[in-house]
Amino acid sequence: DELGRYLNGEPIAAARWSWLYRARQGAKRHRVFLGLALVAMTALGGDVAVSVRERQLADRRARLAHELGREVELSEMFLRSAYLMPLHSIRSEQDEVHARVRRIESQLQSLGPAEAALAHHALGRAYLALRSYSLSVQHLTTALQEGSADSSLHYDLGLALGSLYQRALREVESQGDPGWRARREKELRAQFLEPAQTHFRRFRDSGAERLESPEYAEAVIAFFGNDAERAIERAGAALGKQPWRFEVKRLLGDVYYRRGVSGIDRRDYAAARRDLRSAVQHYQEAEAIAHSDPLLHLAAADAWKACVQLDMLQGLDPQASLEQALLACTRLARSDPEEGRQFAVEYTVNFSMAYYRMEHGADPDPSLERALTAAQGCIRTHPQDPFCHDAAATIWEFRARLALGQGRDAAEQLGSAQRHHRQALDLNPNLARLWHGRGTIQLLGCKQLMLRGVDDRSCIENALADYRKARELDPQQFSSNEVLLHSLASYAEFLVQRGQTPEWPLAEAQSWSQGARPYGGLTFPARESLAELFVLAAGYDLSRGREPSSLLASAEVELKEALRISPSAPRSHRILGSVYRLRAQIAQAAGESPAPLLESAHAAISRSLELNPSDRAAREEQSLVQRAMARTSTPAPRPEHPAKPSPRPHAPSSKS
Repeated sequence: DELGRYLNGEPIAAARWSWLYRARQGAKRHRVFLGLALVAMTALGGDVAVSVRERQLADRRARLAHELGREVELSEMFLRSAYLMPLHSIRSEQDEVHARVRRIESQLQSLGPAEAALAHHALGRAYLALRSYSLSVQHLTTALQEGSADSSLHYDLGLALGSLYQRALREVESQGDPGWRARREKELRAQFLEPAQTHFRRFRDSGAERLESPEYAEAVIAFFGNDAERAIERAGAALGKQPWRFEVKRLLGDVYYRRGVSGIDRRDYAAARRDLRSAVQHYQEAEAIAHSDPLLHLAAADAWKACVQLDMLQGLDPQASLEQALLACTRLARSDPEEGRQFAVEYTVNFSMAYYRMEHGADPDPSLERALTAAQGCIRTHPQDPFCHDAAATIWEFRARLALGQGRDAAEQLGSAQRHHRQALDLNPNLARLWHGRGTIQLLGCKQLMLRGVDDRSCIENALADYRKARELDPQQFSSNEVLLHSLASYAEFLVQRGQTPEWPLAEAQSWSQGARPYGGLTFPARESLAELFVLAAGYDLSRGREPSSLLASAEVELKEALRISPSAPRSHRILGSVYRLRAQIAQAAGESPAPLLESAHAAISRSLELNPSDRAAREEQSLVQRAMARTSTPAPRPEHPAKPSPRPHAPSSKS
């Protein structure tokens, strides 16, 4: 029996056995069962260990997410508080937030992929608050690639991409070439706006909400989705709940500003003015809350700059809009003195004012000097921006025009203009306005030759080649070429004074005007120049005994449209006076009374001088009308603007 128990692995009854001996013997009898049990226990222990580890990692991620989220929220609140303070430079507050960002970036190398995704999301939000949108997109994209499951990441990424689109679009608007701008806007939509819209859709599809203001988030999404009406409605709902949020008012300003600029491009000036007024109203309301927000001051400056341009297009006094634009630039410079973004606005509004002052008989030089200072600041802060060099060139070109109008040599001014234009063309040879500028400088050189009595038609043809290049690059903008048509009128006058036919410049002008028809027609200054060409050709034909009535009728058509666009344009009234004077000559030659036509001529010239008392060409036309009235015994009204002595004769088209 004992032997059998031994062989079966059982304890021997004749000997005392320990619990260890009994366990060993039991294990030998149940090896399979014991092995399975050990495997199960090992697996269970591993699961428990993994679970504990995962719990520890989850706790760590939760703590990290809380810490990073709190850090970003503090940074956002810190910057927002800085914007709400009285007007001051926010550089110190930005430096503090940059220091916090650097502390987060220093931890990236020690984090695993999941923790790194949280850190990149936090960094993207921090850079979004700092308005460093490119860096924000970089970190937010990395967070998405690292597997972040936070649905708010799509909203933040959409906002950063949309803000990049907005910033680039405002920079593009300053270039002034609608054709190039349309192409560039298309590129920007593909690069920034369409990806932003995709991320906004993903955020909306996730069912998540921005807890601080879901209505504002919906307004932002609608704005970048080009749904202005919904953006306005949702922003209004957000203000109803949180009327103190200046960001909502700024967004409303952006919506109306975008519509106003679009109205200017469409030449729907009435709608553009309504929208721009709404834009500046919302920006002003926002500025009353956030006194030190540079982005807000820049937006207000851009809106007032658009108002200045609209005033100029409608022939209105831009002084009030200009002053508001410069005040916004001052606030921008004080809130962010190192950025230099105010220079482009300051140049544009001061140059516009210089042109307006010249057109209305005032001294443009103070405004030109301020515009040149702004252009130099633009070059200093943005040396690779062709707009800055083009701005400086345009000022020197304008000064050359003034010098030539006064009979002075303009070689110095033309040389400076050519130097800056070359620099701008080197930076971007595909900008139509730069080729247009080069052609204009060439034409001013031609005018200098004409003042010296040199007839160089090839000079004008060379300028025409540059203008054709500009039209090829942007037919919409440069089909209505004001400078070219004015120069052709000057050349026609030059030919008529020498007894030569103005047929060639008139034919070129008509060809250019035909090319403008598909793109909205001619602007009112271009129509003025075309009308003046018709008048010069009519005067030439009349002196040769030919019937000029059809030419005068064409002139009246252009002047009627020019005065419809800008009723207070002094040049239009002066040219209209010339039309009536020539018609009076025709009537007298036909045996009819010229008196009614001469009275109309006198009224038109008087209106021109009322608008611009220093226009010497208008005074010369007034003298011609008065002499004609004296010859026909027509009583001349007492002149409201006595003639002033002029140092040299100026023909009707020599002054713009």
